[in-house]
Amino acid sequence: MGGRERLLRQFAAEEVASGLRHQLVNKIAAVGALTFHLRRQLPAGTPEAATQVLPMIDAELAQATQMLDVRFLGPTGPAEAVALGEVVARLLASVERPAGVEVVAAQGPSAVVASDRAELDLALFCLLENALESGGRTVTVRWDQPGELAVVEIADDGPGLDEDQRRKARDPFFTTKPGRLGLGLNVASRIAQRWRGTLELAGAHRGLVARLALPMAP
Repeated sequence: MGGRERLLRQFAAEEVASGLRHQLVNKIAAVGALTFHLRRQLPAGTPEAATQVLPMIDAELAQATQMLDVRFLGPTGPAEAVALGEVVARLLASVERPAGVEVVAAQGPSAVVASDRAELDLALFCLLENALESGGRTVTVRWDQPGELAVVEIADDGPGLDEDQRRKARDPFFTTKPGRLGLGLNVASRIAQRWRGTLELAGAHRGLVARLALPMAP
């Protein structure tokens, strides 16, 4: 298994765990509400041995909630100084293009961003793969350095997404492509946020434009 696939699986596991955590926290809160209600309903003269159980239950619930706060991934150290053009060039050289799809690269300035090299590669891979599978004939990749941010723009000329679909596109497991998992744009968006960046999706006259912006390295 390659490093990119391994990292993608970790992000997928994190997303599944996040959904399960939300449901479990709701269940724990419900049990806590029941113990609170039970405490108020206990009649006067209830043996102390019985009432002492309730604080023990509350403590166990609090500990369970704290354990669920552990996440699979997260920045484990300071950001690296990553040469954006170098990452894009290696990605374009390694990704398989569907038959009949042309990839046009418009080289920009030699921007160096504050990020993690492997995660930036994965985010761009997800955006490029989404564009290559759009059903269009041309994918354009360009990057620029407007001010304190470096921006990578990946655009396709496929059918595109309507406004409602664009709003949902970064939701986990949302997809318009049969047989796909629907995590690519979600993963790219989460990586951007982890390194104080943004991911914007815009509709063009035809197709979809994804803009990934990251802060420049000091």
